[in-house]
Amino acid sequence: RNHAPEYLATLIKTVIEQEFSFLSILLDETQTLVTVGGAFQVVLYQPSEELLGLTKQLCQAEGLFLKHRLPDGSRVLVSCCA
Repeated sequence: RNHAPEYLATLIKTVIEQEFSFLSILLDETQTLVTVGGAFQVVLYQPSEELLGLTKQLCQAEGLFLKHRLPDGSRVLVSCCA
């Protein structure tokens, strides 16, 4: 909860590199739960619009994919390589 971003970055890097099962991070202000899996699978539960926008930007910058659910419940897979 009260760890510095640098510490969280080190934990996330360790989980990805050593392929631990997962790491869960709760963002108190937005009640968003972030899980990071060892195969670099990241899941955001109840992300704010701001967090979703930042995630889209990150995906685009890094050539990743983003799968998310629209407010109507439909699922969308976005290729962010453009």
